[in-house]
Amino acid sequence: MLIADCLPVIIFDPHTKSLGLIHAGWKGTEQLIVAKTIQAMVRQFGSSPEEMIAAVGPSIRTESYRFKDVVQKMPDRISMWNNYLTNNTDGTISIDLISFNIDQMVGSGIARSSIIDSGIDTAVDTRFFSHYRDSRTNEGDCGRFAFVVGMT
Repeated sequence: MLIADCLPVIIFDPHTKSLGLIHAGWKGTEQLIVAKTIQAMVRQFGSSPEEMIAAVGPSIRTESYRFKDVVQKMPDRISMWNNYLTNNTDGTISIDLISFNIDQMVGSGIARSSIIDSGIDTAVDTRFFSHYRDSRTNEGDCGRFAFVVGMT
């Protein structure tokens, strides 16, 4: 899966050996793609969320993901984002994609203690590509890094 700032999410059920790999940007997050993937794993593989393990890879973090016009971009959907927006002193609003997606995992039955977060901010860590960072430094089109998962 190719990523720049969106969340790469892995959902693994060690009991059924099933795996979900999710690309969760703000649109997918809003469409509850993580919760829907967990539900699909339950339906298709007989997975139990209580047995699942999840991980969030390198992605943009709340401290970096700031905009001035968030409310104007999604006025009819802002209520679902309320718990994941923070007003900053500089007039920007930070978006917490990580918590929104982790809350979907926990709400679907995955134990919080079974969720691993890389903690890597792609907008800050220059080892990773970042569309957000590059769009603010006028570096043009950014690349993507590959998020690969294997099972044996």
